[in-house]
Amino acid sequence: MLPSLLLLFGPLALAAPTQRSYGDALDSSLATTVDFSGHKFVNHGLVAAGRFAADKVDQFGDTLGGLGSAAALERGSWKRKKDGSYEGVIISQPDRGHNTQGTINYPPRHHRLHISLSPYYSASKQSLNDGAESLELKYLDSIKYKERGGKEATGLDPLHVRKADDQWPDLPVTHEDRLAIESEGIAVDQKDATYWISDEYGPFIYHVAKNGTILSAVSPPKALLPYHEDELNFTSETDGKSGRTGNQGFEGLTASHEGKALFAILQSGAIQDSVEAGEKGNANTRLLRYDISNAKDVKLTGHWVVQLPVSKKDKARATSELLYLDDNTFPTLSRDGNGNDLVHTKYSGSDAAISPDDKLAEDIKPLERFGLHNDDKLDDGLISAKWESLVLAPALDEKNPHDYILITIADNDYITVDGHSLGEKYNDPHGRNVDTQVMAFRLTLPNVDAKKLKKFLDI
Repeated sequence: MLPSLLLLFGPLALAAPTQRSYGDALDSSLATTVDFSGHKFVNHGLVAAGRFAADKVDQFGDTLGGLGSAAALERGSWKRKKDGSYEGVIISQPDRGHNTQGTINYPPRHHRLHISLSPYYSASKQSLNDGAESLELKYLDSIKYKERGGKEATGLDPLHVRKADDQWPDLPVTHEDRLAIESEGIAVDQKDATYWISDEYGPFIYHVAKNGTILSAVSPPKALLPYHEDELNFTSETDGKSGRTGNQGFEGLTASHEGKALFAILQSGAIQDSVEAGEKGNANTRLLRYDISNAKDVKLTGHWVVQLPVSKKDKARATSELLYLDDNTFPTLSRDGNGNDLVHTKYSGSDAAISPDDKLAEDIKPLERFGLHNDDKLDDGLISAKWESLVLAPALDEKNPHDYILITIADNDYITVDGHSLGEKYNDPHGRNVDTQVMAFRLTLPNVDAKKLKKFLDI
């Protein structure tokens, strides 16, 4: 399920049921330890799992879907209670709406969601309802993104280019000159609680005020801009000869904990870096660093190649999110749809088959905790396929100062039988409600500067 973090998300052992208590000590049987870059990282296991109903709507009447497309923690909101539980406010940024029949005029936005988290540290098996009690999201409000003057941005595919001026680069727009944004990553600015968002159409990074007004746009190096026959063309429907692949722009965005740098990652290799754009030989993607010390004069200060994992057909396991730990360590979500940890097993060190006769080997156990499972059974416990956000918060545990809570939210693609979009109702072709799943893990991360992170989050 999370292959780039596979070593952190290890096996979940089962034991005899015990009374649920988030004050319990960590059960060592759940832990997976990894030595990496001179540090010992520990995943203490999945400690909470909840869901958000697929048929809820935001204050504008649109279905609250795609919540896991990007997420960040609101500064000053994270707290640990005396009983060991937590609460805070998640900034959730969905993508471009329910668009199964093509892009729609869905204004990009972010939502504020209150999170209540009661970690469960025992190894005993818990039900889906137990999971719902361990983690709960409540909708608060939303803010749409707009240009100066109040014109709302849109998720429609951009077929035109607004020419650059002395303040703005060439920008993707519709025939009505509406700024087109396919919002993906989000990071909070430590200095003034404004936002930085990354998009896939450009790919650009936009600076957004607290009220949703777009203040500026940061253009990537020319090598990543989509060129068709020597002309800039921001459409996501077709690929040109160079630049980002359609729908494969800046999928991940994260900020350094001292608040001076942004890091953005391209979802997969650029067209000119691939054998076949988006399909084959596209594992060499780009990671960029921007100095945001002065938001009015953002500078590119780093540009690296990152090699993504690949399938047997040499197709990149495209990355969905990026998380800053320190200047040299960035966990990333790179999906392949599987959820077993095979490190240090015969399936890693030999040619043993994991699925002889197309059936999973008996000694490989799918993830089972809080009623979740990762097999072929289609029900509410089936783990979502699209996990696209990472939120890191300190555990605020004096005895374990290097422990953190890692929250990840799934993107449910707005799938519901009772959907609402732009004033109209819809019934998704899947024919069922797919609730948004949320999971929380407890990690030991010795390389994270706890003081800087607390200051960054205003704790």
